Amino acid sequence: MSIEFINAAQFGDLEKVRALLAQPGINIDDKDQFGFTALMNAISNNHPEVVDYLIEKGADVNIGSGYSCGHTALMEAAKLGRHNVVEALLAAGAEVNGEARDGYTALMSAAENAHLPAPEGAYLNVVKALLAAGAEVNATSKGYTALMLATLGGHHHVVNALLSEERVERDYSALLEVCESRQHLDCIDVVKRHQRDDLLVCLEKQVTKMSDVQKALYGLNKELLEEHCKCPVSLAIMVNPVIMFPGGHSMDLEEYKLLPNPKVNPLTNLEIRGCEENRALKGMIDGCWEKLQTLADELASSVSLQSVGVFAGQSDSEPATKRQCR
Repeated sequence: MSIEFINAAQFGDLEKVRALLAQPGINIDDKDQFGFTALMNAISNNHPEVVDYLIEKGADVNIGSGYSCGHTALMEAAKLGRHNVVEALLAAGAEVNGEARDGYTALMSAAENAHLPAPEGAYLNVVKALLAAGAEVNATSKGYTALMLATLGGHHHVVNALLSEERVERDYSALLEVCESRQHLDCIDVVKRHQRDDLLVCLEKQVTKMSDVQKALYGLNKELLEEHCKCPVSLAIMVNPVIMFPGGHSMDLEEYKLLPNPKVNPLTNLEIRGCEENRALKGMIDGCWEKLQTLADELASSVSLQSVGVFAGQSDSEPATKRQCR
């Protein structure tokens, strides 16, 4: 009888689920031969109405599967990008930081599997819901965090969401190495953007510790660098004085100014959205930021700054945070 009940949930037969659950002897949390409950089967096969009914009737939202991994219903919903189901499970008391036997969490499940078929933005919404519910962002399973798993998979939207969390520990060099080795170009863009934002914020926080000469040096260099490193193209990123367009096209500055708004590349008839779309221009932008990093390193070498640990990374007494100079 229990298998018939579980099968009804698996195939989305809500009326049969209702009828069988009303009979004596049916345990709503019984498992099939694969270790999955009716709730897990309904989630896996995308039957949200059955999921809602089982939750309403008190199905255990934190029970682990019978597999050796012990994944929960929340992990299954996160894996498949079922945003509404994730929200329903969390509202019903699902443990956002519940762990499978290998330490795997729902956040890791979403981060790792964001390549699976799902409505646009589904996995990003799942990740945001889990983060809002207090998901532990730095938990590890077999040495991997959610950020590492998302980076390995090239899931740049998820990577961006995770890097936007102040509490996420990150090693930009390691992340970029993974992105570059796997040719995850969108991930490279995301990681570099956060790395650069962090560098600027970190530098700004250290201004009060600089001498007047250092402040002047920093201000001048930063102003000159930002003039050439800023995006989008509409901010007049120029090369002698030619504006570069997505696709590698260029045009004289005066011609550019005469273009109506929104600015459209006359050679491609596409709206000019940002210099980052032009990979031919990326080398120049990267060079600018490398110079800014060099500036930070040079300032760090001074005795007055080095003595207080500026630019040298976090001290043993302070927790890892988003803002780092490297």
